[in-house]
Amino acid sequence: MHMQRPLFIGLAGPSGAGKTTLVKHVTDRYPHITHIRLDGFFKAYETFPKCGRWVNRETPENIEWDNFFAALTSLREGKPTLFPLYEKKSGVQCGEELISPTSIVFVEGYLLYHDPRIRNLFDKKMYMHVSVPEQYARKKSRWPEMDDGYFYEVVVPMGEDTEMIAAHT
Repeated sequence: MHMQRPLFIGLAGPSGAGKTTLVKHVTDRYPHITHIRLDGFFKAYETFPKCGRWVNRETPENIEWDNFFAALTSLREGKPTLFPLYEKKSGVQCGEELISPTSIVFVEGYLLYHDPRIRNLFDKKMYMHVSVPEQYARKKSRWPEMDDGYFYEVVVPMGEDTEMIAAHT
């Protein structure tokens, strides 16, 4: 018996919006939904470009777009697919996980709609908006040593760019 193509749902939003937390709650409640994180496709931290005096963790250049597209396409075709795992604190990929598609695949990531090839894979697209003060509080709780200047000069403007892309999908 051939499985019908999975329903692909995308969730984008600014860094620190709570995308991963939301999708984890959904998949805990509904275990038949597969959770995919764009974060697994970050390049190694030492390759991230600078933005002023900071390493820019927020730019699309940091993502392995071709690999992400290939993995999503494979999963969308119903094939079990290897997905990399990424450790944000150390800034490196730390393994991989074989994921078999289910009837619903929920994909989340900050820059999820940046690449049009990937954007076009989704049956449903959502954007999670969060206020700047709430975004700041969430990022600071996960990354206490974050420089406030980095947040206001890099994170906030990059989030505005992401919101503009999402508005035009």
